[in-house]
Amino acid sequence: MTMLRASIAPARNAFTRRLAQKAGAIAAAHAESRWRAARKDPLSWRLARLLWPQFNKDF
Repeated sequence: MTMLRASIAPARNAFTRRLAQKAGAIAAAHAESRWRAARKDPLSWRLARLLWPQFNKDF
């Protein structure tokens, strides 16, 4: 599996930092979902982090 990597300039305030973290989580979940869908992996529908990436205790 190819890992998604991005470089983001450091956020100046807490709001933009949280927004960047959420965007990163959504992008990572989307990439993993596409990877699993291409391989017809049924586990993707049972992983909460893929179904609801923005509802995480870290945000």
